Amino acid sequence: ISPGLLLVTKKAGSQAAQGTNLDLGLRAFLESKAAHFREAVYILTDVFPNRSGTGDGSDVVLGVNLSRRLEVSPDVSCLKGAVSIVTLRRYAQQGISVLWMNGGPVEPRSVTAMCVAEQLSVSKKEDLLSKIPNITELRVGTSTDTPASSTIQASAIFCGSLEGILSMAAETSRGRKGVCSGIVLAWAGFAQWSRAQLLGEMARGSWGWCRGSFTDVTTATAVAAGMDDEPRDTLRDSLPQRSHFIWGRSHPNESSSSSSSSPNSAHGRN
Repeated sequence: ISPGLLLVTKKAGSQAAQGTNLDLGLRAFLESKAAHFREAVYILTDVFPNRSGTGDGSDVVLGVNLSRRLEVSPDVSCLKGAVSIVTLRRYAQQGISVLWMNGGPVEPRSVTAMCVAEQLSVSKKEDLLSKIPNITELRVGTSTDTPASSTIQASAIFCGSLEGILSMAAETSRGRKGVCSGIVLAWAGFAQWSRAQLLGEMARGSWGWCRGSFTDVTTATAVAAGMDDEPRDTLRDSLPQRSHFIWGRSHPNESSSSSSSSPNSAHGRN
């Protein structure tokens, strides 16, 4: 489990309504939680030791949902880690657009952002990472995808604070005409697991997984922006690697409509 891992939930099947005797407010609460993991596509953004540092499998794992765009842009003045409307307008004048996403059920007022950069040399990338604070490169693919020379151009994914990602997008999109050039994904909220918890959910078949690729992220960005060449019902159906996901032993057929253990516990603290 490491940043760049892609997780998908199973396809939704026809299931009998559950909890019909529950209080209406409680049912609405449970439904709002479940919606975060219904045909969802998450990418892990960070893994770090827990405070105890015991190495007992309780490392903290964070991820964001690539498949849930917010219907209405949030009030940035209420968000932690956002930038002002004036700043957003200034970047918009430079051709940088922000797509607001629902990242997950944890800390829904905290902002995480991501952008992609196409045809960026290693030397240029390292120079930008040294100048722009609070962002990191999200490693996807395999080690063989990394250019051996600092002059060879390649694609990269950056993740971090909204302010830093806006700056990176502005720097890397100048003169570019890529499909996702100048687009920033900004999430309100995220999902959180312990390492042991997520491994258990994967083993039980709640998640399918594979190593994410640059193309997966650009596809997710294009779908969120409404620029997908072949629109499908869900993002997971558009992913280039949709046939490569690995599933736990208790979920041999991911397209089955039978119920499996729910990943809805991936909410950590609220």
